[in-house]
Amino acid sequence: MKGKLIWFISLTAGLVLLMSLVVVVLDPFFHFHAPLKKYYYRLDDERSQSIGVARFFDYDAVITGTSLVRDFKTSRMKELFGVKAVKLPISGATWHETAMLLRASYESGHSVDMVLRSLDVNHLVEKSDAVRRDLGEFPDYLYDDNIWNDARYVCNRDVLLRYCLPMMGRRLKGGRGGHTSFDMYDLTSLAPGNVLEGRNGFYKPDSVAAFSEEDERLLAEDLDANVLSLADEHPETEFFYYLPPYNIAWWGGLIEEGQAERMRGILTHTIPELLSRDNINVYCFDDRYELTTDLSFYADEYHYVPSVADDILAWIKAGEGKLTADNWEDKLEDIFSFYTGYDYAGLF
Repeated sequence: MKGKLIWFISLTAGLVLLMSLVVVVLDPFFHFHAPLKKYYYRLDDERSQSIGVARFFDYDAVITGTSLVRDFKTSRMKELFGVKAVKLPISGATWHETAMLLRASYESGHSVDMVLRSLDVNHLVEKSDAVRRDLGEFPDYLYDDNIWNDARYVCNRDVLLRYCLPMMGRRLKGGRGGHTSFDMYDLTSLAPGNVLEGRNGFYKPDSVAAFSEEDERLLAEDLDANVLSLADEHPETEFFYYLPPYNIAWWGGLIEEGQAERMRGILTHTIPELLSRDNINVYCFDDRYELTTDLSFYADEYHYVPSVADDILAWIKAGEGKLTADNWEDKLEDIFSFYTGYDYAGLF
């Protein structure tokens, strides 16, 4: 029995070692090295793969943010701005998660000329090191420098079965190497949805929240740690930030929840801070009322259909929707006047 036990332990250890070696060599999440030219890498796991793409791919521009950037195409970026971009989305990302990707770009030696990033207002007031753990386990072991927790990656059965073995099979069949095109990676193919499903109206709030001192503290820390400091540390990079155009149903819900005045305060404190940096360009499309009031352009309260992503790139290139020190207050006032005075009953 002792001999059999030793044989079993040795066999198990050998198989684990072999599995780990395969994962390290092929490295489908780019944790150790750039993709091997003879193998094809399928990109389909934002949280696990975006950090590796940031470190090891070849590029001079970055598209990053939440799921609202998933339908941007790098080929369109090259056409409009003349840059070679990678797409680093994380659905539902906090500002800290997005900042980690950008810091990884710089720390790995990349010279980044341009960053296109969505600034989702629902993440403006949160802890500066917040990570979304409500969306499943966050793969900290891929983001930190601790080699001891890398076992969770190199000894991961799912990584071996879902990524490495198909890569090896494709290679044996003579398939070409490469990776999923960033034009195709993470495309949502969203179709217009029934945004108002389950609702029969929007109603006046029972109470109205104000922008608080705690909001101001959290906002200042979040902005400094995850947005402003990046601009200060990297004056060579031109940052293009846009406030995503949520639709009329989102605004109706914001008002119904009594959060409209609080949001006004949040944006009133955020926008001038962003504009205080010469290398930050800020765009707002909430006054594209022909878009935000037409629910046929949206799958839900937040997500627009892919064609809107193309429009946003064109608007930014043309300088449309750009906020400046001279226009942002008037624009913000017009936006809140429109949405707080809108006839929401007419939606039904």
